[in-house]
Amino acid sequence: MWRSAIVLIILALVVGIVGAIALGAYRWHLGTKELRANLEAARRPIKPLTFDAREIADLPQPVQRYFRAVLEDGQPLIAVARVSRKLPAANSEYRI
Repeated sequence: MWRSAIVLIILALVVGIVGAIALGAYRWHLGTKELRANLEAARRPIKPLTFDAREIADLPQPVQRYFRAVLEDGQPLIAVARVSRKLPAANSEYRI
């Protein structure tokens, strides 16, 4: 009698924990999807469309040097960048 009650309690706890984890993952996914949609909807077109070195004249010298080194006049500006990372397989020799 007691054993079956204990087994039922443990089973209920396990089901509750698994359900809570699943619900949390689902809500996290929905929240992330909504946040991305809001960010995408709030994005405005960039102006100007190309880099002009005159625009960085008021920035500190190290910043100006960096932008002059990596950008060219007339180069198109990037409005959006999507970054992803593929992790190495667990059995690979790569270690962080």
